[in-house]
Amino acid sequence: MQLTCATDAPPIKCSGSGASDTVTNRHLVKLGLIKSERKRCPLLTTPPHCKNPPTIERSVRIVKREIRVRAYAAIAEIAVTLCNTML
Repeated sequence: MQLTCATDAPPIKCSGSGASDTVTNRHLVKLGLIKSERKRCPLLTTPPHCKNPPTIERSVRIVKREIRVRAYAAIAEIAVTLCNTML
């Protein structure tokens, strides 16, 4: 492929990788545009019920903390019971 110009510059030859490869790989360019749009506009890909994950993570942490507190309380109760039976 040769590109010519109206000036005195010599013709430019495009071979191997470069402009001709870019034209033949349009699907890759399209994928790149789709990915950039996805990053820029999360509304396009994220369902409305998944918009605020920190609240979901926070509620999971609260539940885990409550379970941990109950477990410690149960262990303490067992320890007190064992101490009372040994006396």
